[in-house]
Amino acid sequence: MREAGLAPAGALTPAERRVIELVAGGLSNPQIADELHYSRKTVEVYLTRVYAKTGFKSRVELALAVERGEL
Repeated sequence: MREAGLAPAGALTPAERRVIELVAGGLSNPQIADELHYSRKTVEVYLTRVYAKTGFKSRVELALAVERGEL
């Protein structure tokens, strides 16, 4: 990600990391919201920030990056 000019994984907040973990675990946005006691909109905002910081464009890309140890 650094080569692409994007923020390194270390730039992610603990809350963003937790959302990524739950996405990688296959949870939907409503399920993540329930798990973290957030609103669905808050989950959407976190994912939007994660996509912007990492350059990934989908939940699948996030999950694969977690599997590969990139996040």
